[in-house]
Amino acid sequence: AGPQAAKLTAAGYPKPETLDLAPPAVADSAVYYTGDLESEAQAIAVVLGLPDSAVNPIPTPSPTPMNTAQILVIIGSDAP
Repeated sequence: AGPQAAKLTAAGYPKPETLDLAPPAVADSAVYYTGDLESEAQAIAVVLGLPDSAVNPIPTPSPTPMNTAQILVIIGSDAP
């Protein structure tokens, strides 16, 4: 997640919190959003080189606790 987090920081986003999810490894990268943050999630996908199809509302249950986060980026094995 480090190189992808560095891309976001270089694009002006605050330093993202990173963590490793428990196996199994995720194949498809995703940018999940809450509320009305779809356009911001799409902008993050562009910075990370992910397709529009990677942007979706956060599923229930969330892949990881969101705490106060409103956008969750999961880097899969397909990440550029």
